Amino acid sequence: MVALGGRIAEEIFYGKEGVSIGASQDYQVASGLAKEMVEKWGMSSYTSSYSRIGGKDTMHKDISDETHYQLEKETKEILDEAYNSAKDILEKRSFLIKFIARILIEVRNLTGNKFNSLIDN
Repeated sequence: MVALGGRIAEEIFYGKEGVSIGASQDYQVASGLAKEMVEKWGMSSYTSSYSRIGGKDTMHKDISDETHYQLEKETKEILDEAYNSAKDILEKRSFLIKFIARILIEVRNLTGNKFNSLIDN
């Protein structure tokens, strides 16, 4: 979810057309993590009985089309859930993000203590 934060923030504040290359790369990173969660670490309902699908550089070589489809489906579900959760969090706190952005424009940097005091108030 954290990997998608920059991209989603840009979508919220600049629109989908305003997403930068860096933010687009966030999606690639998150996709890679979701894929590893499903295929490598067995963190899905479909692969929970497997400790690992394939091996390094051999992903999908010896699996059926149905298994490949299920792995892709699980990966997309994880990514969609992370995206929706992150978007919900950022949308609910967009006023705070705008407030902190205005403060940063004025002072250029904040200590952790100052940041925490601003969001606590």
